[in-house]
Parts: sequence; C-alpha cells; structure tokens
Amino acid sequence: MKKFAVLLTLILVCTALTACGGEEDVPKSSSDAAAAVGIVSGAEETGTPAETGSDPSTAPEATRAGSSAQQEAPAQGEQTPVYAPKEYSSYTTQDLWCNNGGKRIYGKMYLPEGAPSPMPAVILSHSFSLTHESMNSYCIALTRKGYAAYCFDFCGGSKNSRSDGETTDMTVFTEVSDLEAVLAHMRSLSYIDRDNIFLLGTSQGGLVSALAAAEHPTEVKGLILMYPGFSMPEQITSFFKDPDNISDMMLSMFAMTGMPVGRDYVKALHGFDVYANIKNYSRDVLILHGSKDFIVPISYSERAVEVYPHATLRVIEGAGHGFNSENMSISGNYDGIVLPYVYEYLQAHTN
Repeated sequence: MKKFAVLLTLILVCTALTACGGEEDVPKSSSDAAAAVGIVSGAEETGTPAETGSDPSTAPEATRAGSSAQQEAPAQGEQTPVYAPKEYSSYTTQDLWCNNGGKRIYGKMYLPEGAPSPMPAVILSHSFSLTHESMNSYCIALTRKGYAAYCFDFCGGSKNSRSDGETTDMTVFTEVSDLEAVLAHMRSLSYIDRDNIFLLGTSQGGLVSALAAAEHPTEVKGLILMYPGFSMPEQITSFFKDPDNISDMMLSMFAMTGMPVGRDYVKALHGFDVYANIKNYSRDVLILHGSKDFIVPISYSERAVEVYPHATLRVIEGAGHGFNSENMSISGNYDGIVLPYVYEYLQAHTN
C-alpha cells in the first residue's frame, strides 16, 4: 500500500509536469545583434510584449490576489538597484545552437530591440518533459527590461525536444552538463555581458540550475528558482527502493505519466542529497513557490532558504506547481505577481 501511494505521487508529479499550454506565435523580422557574431542560424523573428499576452503591465493581478515573503535571509549583495534600464517595447529572436560534447542543443535567443551591447542575460531552464517553449513568455517579459534571454531544450529532456538525445538517456546531471555548455557559450558571445549572467529555472530546471550555479559560483551572477524540484531525489528513493534492481514494469509505470526515462535517471537521483550540493552557491538566491503546490511541497524551498547562505523565499499565495498556462498552472496566471519580484531581484543585482 505504501509503495502504491508513492507511485501515485510520482504519477501525479509527472502528469503535472507533462501538461503544458499552447505555443507562442512570434512574427518574423531580423536580429542584427545576434547575427553579428556569426554563430546564430535559423529563422529570425520580432514582436512586442503586448502581442504575446504576457506583458505584466497589462496582465491581471492573478486569480488569487497578493503574495507574501517568507523566511527571508539577509542577502549578501543586497544593494540599491544599480541597473535601471528603459522599457523596450519590441524584441527580436533567433535560433541559437550550442554544443555539448557530441550533442547539439537547440535554443532561442530573445534580444531587446535597440538595447546597448553588451547586455545582461538570463538563461532559462525548463521543467521535466517540457521544452523551451514553456519559457517563451518569460523571455519576452525579460527583454522588456533590457535583458537578453535564452531558453533551450535539454538533450533528451522531452519527446518534443529539438536538441539531440533520447529521453531514456537523460538524467538530472546530463541536464546540468547541458546547462554548463550553454553558460560557457553565452559567456563567449560579444553582445552578452559575461559578468551579468543569471540562471532561472522551473521545477526540475530549477534543481538543475541550482546544481549548475553551485559548480560555477563566480560565473553565475544570480539565481532565480521557481518551485524548484528539490523533492525529486526523496520521491525517487521512496519508490525505487533498490537502484540496482529496477524492473521494466516500474519503468513502464513511470513512462505512463507521459515520458519514458532510463535506469540511469533513477540511479542518479537515488539517495542524492540536494541540499549538500547546492549550499556552496553563496550569492543571493530568489525562490518563488506556490502556497498550494502539492507536487513539490513548499517545505522543500523553506529548507533551501535555511541551507543557502543568502536566499529569499517569496510565497505566491494560491499558486500550485506553475505560475502560468505554459508551465502547468491549473489555478490561473500569477505572472502579474511573480514578474515584479523577478524584475526587482535582477535590477538589484545587475551592475
């Protein structure tokens, strides 16, 4: 009975993680800044935040009004905002490929049209079984504030991924490796300010971002985690009791949730101590978590605030596991609350 309950939890977790909203349609145009470096290929696009319906200045206040701060630790680099860019009303996008060993990583770069170069940047990492498309609205919102934003597909991170790799070969640590390759690539771009690169991740992408930041504390200026999947190792360990004896039936049950994974995915997380491996990131961390998240309980983020030397947890009242339809929210759009916290954090930590 206990094993069934844990399995049910895993099914709920992955079912929620595989439910995503519609795609964004972006008109086509050109991107001189991105094309100048000669490493960008693919169709060029342009648009305005208003066209996407994701502009926080026009978004509703969310279905549940209000949010609260919880367990706010003193921030190491907390300061009066030094980066106060003008508002940018349009953006350009272009496909951008990165390499990780022998695998190619597909991504899309969003650039604020008319912004000076080099510009600060945010790398956005998607949730389990989703793709870069789930981060499109956040990328568009970031360009409005003068940030370059890059979202990408993890190798094997989804059945719909445009990057190389199979889902059965993906693990949390192959995704960490992908993110490290993306970070290195971003730091090589002439139009990106390599001293002001931030990571933002949702769910499993939040866990991956936290692990990558801990490995590259001097290269990652700041870390924004939305309902990070810090519960995943405990959930995996509770169900798959023996990592060396994982039956095909158990993997098949997992695959019924929407995305098959391999034994290496389970073994990589089994018994893994998340908090021991993220605590070395000593710069300021912003965590945003829904008060009604039953997929990853908020207690996991509360514990992270205790472990990180400098972290702030913002509780989004009424939100579950996801803050908009692209990221599995079934209770409404909370971006009108979430994005101001993101803007405040970025502007306070960008030099």
